[in-house]
Order: sequence, then structure tokens, then C-alpha cells
Amino acid sequence: MAATWKIESMDCKANTVLGSNYIITVHWSYGDPDIVPDRIWGGVNFKVNEENTNFIPFEQVTEEMVWDWIWASGEVDKTKIEEQWVGYANTILNPIIVKPKLPWLP
Repeated sequence: MAATWKIESMDCKANTVLGSNYIITVHWSYGDPDIVPDRIWGGVNFKVNEENTNFIPFEQVTEEMVWDWIWASGEVDKTKIEEQWVGYANTILNPIIVKPKLPWLP
């Protein structure tokens, strides 16, 4: 399985003392649509810290930075989510209960 993490979108506060487009929520997903159509979805909220001396203008933010913030937040258990998705995918690919066609029907 080649499931991947993906940043789906980001909500930003339009204007702050530090600048515009201050990221306050990052929406992410995890999965592999080639294996199972559903992904696990989530989000991480960040508070505006107007005393932040490490503010990075929105245009300079990279995907790697955003993932670092997500993992550092402690709100997302990467291992647990990956394990949940594998369990879900296995259930879809190898169902316990099936509905075969009735044997007397053409």
C-alpha cells in the first residue's frame, strides 16, 4: 500500500499585526485512492501569536514546514492514523461479510 499524507487546504486570518494570511487551521488527509476511495481527514488549529518573532510570511511557507508544525502540535498521532487506515483498507479489500449472487438466479 502506498498511502500518502496530503495538505488539503489552510484557513488563514486575513490580517494580523505580523502580516496577512496567518495560518490558523491546516486540513490534512491520509490514504491511497487507488486502493480505497476514502481517506482519513483531519485538521490542526493554531493560535495567532502576535509576539511570534519567527513569523514566516505566507508566500514563504513550504509544505515541509507545515508538516513540521502539524507533528510538533502533538494533535496528530501519525502512527495511529496510518495503522487505522491500513486496518480500514484491509477490511474493504478482504471483507468478512459478503453478499454473493443468489445461486438460483441467472
